[in-house]
Amino acid sequence: MTFGDPEWQLRQHKAALETLDSLDHDPGDRLKAMALAQEYGTKLYTGVFYRDPEPPPTYEAGVRERHAALRPQAPPRDRILEAFRPRRDGEGGDEEARS
Repeated sequence: MTFGDPEWQLRQHKAALETLDSLDHDPGDRLKAMALAQEYGTKLYTGVFYRDPEPPPTYEAGVRERHAALRPQAPPRDRILEAFRPRRDGEGGDEEARS
């Protein structure tokens, strides 16, 4: 809960803001980023605290890789719906393979 005039509070926060660039902060230094983040409440910083220098692959990159790996096994587009059509007894599929 806060008290007082919201405009006054905003001015006070803006006056206390300090950019991480002005500190020559290195976003690749995880320990320094954590130390700066723990100063919250006494100082307000804006900017990027931490950026992983070797980020893991994105979800989209994983999807592209999986699509490329599965593409040779994929049925042609015009036959995809056949997998969802109900089969009658004795028609194709697993029953013929078991015989």
